[in-house]
Amino acid sequence: MLRRTSHVKLLTVNNVVFSSTLQIGDSQFVDSTSHAIAILQEHNHFSPLNEDEFNLHPIFYYQSPCPVIYEDVKMDTINDNPKINVRTLDILAASTSSLIHIGNSDHIRMSNRLKNLLKYDKNPDGDD
Repeated sequence: MLRRTSHVKLLTVNNVVFSSTLQIGDSQFVDSTSHAIAILQEHNHFSPLNEDEFNLHPIFYYQSPCPVIYEDVKMDTINDNPKINVRTLDILAASTSSLIHIGNSDHIRMSNRLKNLLKYDKNPDGDD
């Protein structure tokens, strides 16, 4: 892994949430996973159903395929300056398995799975 020194004069970050990473400096491996179920319902009462369980939704246990790269990749990198210089960085938010990184990385893997559920009350009379 390339090694350079990261210099940051001013970094302002308001929020880093939900499996996100703020990294200044080198990292060998960054792995971030976020699973969430968002339920939007018409009224504020909750039913005894367990629709908020991850194992009920295939999106959470489906294995994403990892692509296989068969081509040889040749890369020449010339870093004229041994420093990574950041004067000012102003970030409002990083959310849901994201990465803010100033530095070098060998491997980065980020994953986010979100299931949105909409719940409406059914009127038995058919009137709206």
